[in-house]
Amino acid sequence: MSAPNRNRKEQGSAYLIALLGLMVLTVVGLTLASVTSTEMEIGLNERQATRAFYSAEAGIGVAIARSLVQGGQLASQQFMLSQDRQVTGDPTSVNRAYVVDVSPFFPVQVENCNWCPEGGRFSGEASYSRVNFAVSATSQERTWQGTDEAPPADANVRSQKTVATMFEATPIVPLWESLPTDANELAKVKF
Repeated sequence: MSAPNRNRKEQGSAYLIALLGLMVLTVVGLTLASVTSTEMEIGLNERQATRAFYSAEAGIGVAIARSLVQGGQLASQQFMLSQDRQVTGDPTSVNRAYVVDVSPFFPVQVENCNWCPEGGRFSGEASYSRVNFAVSATSQERTWQGTDEAPPADANVRSQKTVATMFEATPIVPLWESLPTDANELAKVKF
């Protein structure tokens, strides 16, 4: 008689063990899904920050080239470096652009260029210099919807990075009068 009673008491225990196992597996699965979602979000943020960083770095190179082409301009510059459009002409399309704001070129050290001909190639030209400049650039990734070619003032800023560097320009005839004297402009140079 004891054998049939024992079987009756143990009935349903396999069901409870299976149910407990499924609950544990469900919790583990939900935890893994949450961790995966968080990791994907971290990866997206890192990619946006990296793009903004390289846009700021490229912006400094573009500003240096523009300054040299424009004959030694030292003033700050702002320009749109690149733009992506999902669907051209679609007002619901999401647009993305990198807007780079480059500080004025701040001269840190100025010396006469020893290997440049004094007075330029022809007499009467300005003398060349060797100048170390400090410059910084801030790049913002901006997104907006619509058919606007440039980001509107209310565009979303998704990421922003600032890069500061020093570079040497030799030989150069800087246009010292183009160097801003406004303290707010010079405060853009960040180190």
